[in-house]
Amino acid sequence: MLPESLCSQDVSKRHMARVLDGWEGEAAGVYLLYRAHRSLTAAVRTCIDHLLAELPSTLLVRGAREN
Repeated sequence: MLPESLCSQDVSKRHMARVLDGWEGEAAGVYLLYRAHRSLTAAVRTCIDHLLAELPSTLLVRGAREN
């Protein structure tokens, strides 16, 4: 099961096909956990920026929760 946002081009080019037409899985969020009290490395900042730019906003869960 793949998100439509990741495979829609392959489906439209007929490289992939829906096998259970009309059925959809439950929506799920994407979480990225990192230590908020430390400076972010360039790699972590790049990863965050990429996820925010590329994933549909409906998948992203924003906000921090500290224990």
